[in-house]
Amino acid sequence: MPHLNQSVFKISLIGAAGGIGQSLSLLLKSQLPKPEIYDKVELCLFDINKDVLNGVMVDLSHIDTLYITLKLSQDIHDCLHNSDMIIMLAGLPRRPGMTRDDLFHINGTIINDLALNIMKNNPSGSPLKNISIVSNPVNSLVPLMVETFKLYKREDLISKVYGVTILDQLRCNHFTGNMNQNIVIGGHSGDTIVPVIQDNELSDNEKLEIINKIRFGGDEVVKAKKGHGSATLSMAYAGFKIFKQFYSLFTSIETNEIGITLYHEIDSCAITGNVKPAILQNVRFFSIPMVIGKNGIPISFNFEIFKYLMNNEFYAEKLLPTCIEKITENIETGIEKSKEFYREQ
Repeated sequence: MPHLNQSVFKISLIGAAGGIGQSLSLLLKSQLPKPEIYDKVELCLFDINKDVLNGVMVDLSHIDTLYITLKLSQDIHDCLHNSDMIIMLAGLPRRPGMTRDDLFHINGTIINDLALNIMKNNPSGSPLKNISIVSNPVNSLVPLMVETFKLYKREDLISKVYGVTILDQLRCNHFTGNMNQNIVIGGHSGDTIVPVIQDNELSDNEKLEIINKIRFGGDEVVKAKKGHGSATLSMAYAGFKIFKQFYSLFTSIETNEIGITLYHEIDSCAITGNVKPAILQNVRFFSIPMVIGKNGIPISFNFEIFKYLMNNEFYAEKLLPTCIEKITENIETGIEKSKEFYREQ
């Protein structure tokens, strides 16, 4: 049910003036259905680029979904205060020749600051149900934020942090021409992206060719835009697919859980019957199909796909070991950076 004395569901969009932010703002304002257990939706926009943000605000205000109100926040505290959902888009976008590791040095500081501000503006018992990180590198930024919450003993927030990796799934659907048979697990960069293509008519080499197209789809867009942006339109659409599911979970009467694939701490929930496969025993974060409950916390992780993977030489001996080696390094980078920030404060 809605939180006490409040009939407004608040979505905070951090980085709303950027390439992804503008497109996602449009989708959220125009496509979200009317909430069933709240009177209205407040779409709260924040960006350090105030001039562009003001223009985005005015532009969006002409869209006639009257049950979704817009709010332009002049400071981050106002935007984050008592949010139900926080969507993090801010940070430096990828440029030609730039790796996700390069991005981490800048975007890591932004995520750490955001984590501190989330804690400050959403005390224990607040309505906050979901924190979604779209900013790259997801593999390291999600662990950074989760570790920050742990260091400050905000256990109530840890299980609500998700990395949005669904764009890899959309690319998999596109390049395979199949919307139903395949899933993508692992992480959200290069070799950590593991598309599980269950088409027995394809050879391993043919699968690998498709997998590389999926893995480096973002690089293709960056090169095509010649330094003038990254995969903003497809990422906004991919993110919207996820956020619409969360929105339905939190604002509809009959939806009590959702099935979804996201990057999450797979050790964060003591879920009966969820036994991690041996190959993941030392992996703390992974993108995996899961079921999420009404409170925004996973009910279960679906590791069933690993029965297929571990009996398939192509995955068990080639793709998964490389993925796990690199994603473990990415995770450790995020955790160590969080500890470094903590020591400095």
